[in-house]
Amino acid sequence: LLYFGTSKLKGEEAHKCVLKALENGYINVDTASVYKNEVFVGSGVGEYVKQNGDVKIRLTTKLSPREMNVSRVSFYCSESLKRLDLPKNVEITYLMHWPSGS
Repeated sequence: LLYFGTSKLKGEEAHKCVLKALENGYINVDTASVYKNEVFVGSGVGEYVKQNGDVKIRLTTKLSPREMNVSRVSFYCSESLKRLDLPKNVEITYLMHWPSGS
């Protein structure tokens, strides 16, 4: 699978670039809480879905190493989902970004 990466995108630029990527055929989008762009990535995906109806889009976001506390993973996942605010038909994958040494 080919994903549209968003690690360097910030603010409205993230929204516009994600929207343009989806308009040009990407169906997979990658972000992470550590990129601090989930709100804008999610709004770009949301706008595309609103314009195009029942489309298949996959989004991956990730748990950062500083969030890796077993008792808090569900909290951090919920926070990412709130920031993304995605339509129900978007498939979401939540990954550990990279393992921490502790």
